[in-house]
Amino acid sequence: MKVPLLTWLAAAALLLLAASPCSGQSVRVSGPVSPEGAPEVDRLRRWIAEDLIGAGVPVRDGAPEEIAGIGRIEGHKIVVEIERRGAGSVGAVATFSRYVRPAPEEILDLFSRLRFELANGRRELLAARSELPEQAKPLLHASTRADPAWAWPWLRLAELQRRQGDLGSALEAARRAVELDPSLGAARNELGVIHLLAGRSDEAAAAFDAGIAADPGFPENYHNLSVVLREKIETERALELARKAVEIRPDYHQAWHSIGSCLYVDGKLAESLEPFRKAVELEPDFHAARVMLGTALFDLARYGESERVFRELLARRENDFAGHYYLGRILARSEEKERLEEGLAHFERFLADGGDDERVKGWIEETRKKLGR
Repeated sequence: MKVPLLTWLAAAALLLLAASPCSGQSVRVSGPVSPEGAPEVDRLRRWIAEDLIGAGVPVRDGAPEEIAGIGRIEGHKIVVEIERRGAGSVGAVATFSRYVRPAPEEILDLFSRLRFELANGRRELLAARSELPEQAKPLLHASTRADPAWAWPWLRLAELQRRQGDLGSALEAARRAVELDPSLGAARNELGVIHLLAGRSDEAAAAFDAGIAADPGFPENYHNLSVVLREKIETERALELARKAVEIRPDYHQAWHSIGSCLYVDGKLAESLEPFRKAVELEPDFHAARVMLGTALFDLARYGESERVFRELLARRENDFAGHYYLGRILARSEEKERLEEGLAHFERFLADGGDDERVKGWIEETRKKLGR
């Protein structure tokens, strides 16, 4: 099999655990698997056990339990059974196989994108960062029919429909997910995102607020509400919310960017630098944070540092408007011919790529005069 078992077996087991009423302190994964998948079994067992134990999965009803995830392959299906063991009883409480009708290759991207919040929710397990594929839609529809009371397929269907631009259907699916599981912070977050994309910022803010109340450990609601409030120049609470998001998830690079943006909007340029740097450190391809870091440095007249940031940005995206704009401004300050020539080239590239700033035309003329043209 071309696809490693780790991603989708772990996804299956954890998804059921998050959706089922049982919980426990340890996990075992066993059972027959195909020869191609055998090398992944031990990794899978350790991965699930370490993450669940590390997240402090609670013991419910005062009775210690063991959750056993039994994973095996049956043709083009994966079967993961979750057993509840406690108080002298053993019984299978959930089987995943009904959600895995397509060949595993067809659902890999779907499961790699799923986010799993444990019962106490304070840790997110994200197997990968791929987008939900188009072929996920039939699977999700089948899942909603197979188990209409399970919120997660409705949530993922809403995500997929939103990415495809079908905001009406996405809104309906997100509302259904919230109805089925009012405590699911991810569903309320998705509802807010859909409202925001539709231009309904007040409804979006209400959904994010409700998500915080329903699941205080889900960081996206704090961050997205912060974004809405920052756009309304309510920066004090926006900053507080963004900081709460990184308190919950220290590697949340978008939230670090939001902290920097709030400080920048408030005129605290020097204070904004560290959050922007942190965002870039966590996600080097995070374009917005790199632009804001370079912009803040420029506004602080730290031109050398700003130049380095924008050169790095253009090395990643050679047609970036901000990179050409700010490098043009920095280099045009020089008296050296080579730097002036380069600055002029950046200004001209900015306009050629569709940049719209009348001041740039004036700066081009000034730079040409300095060059004696």
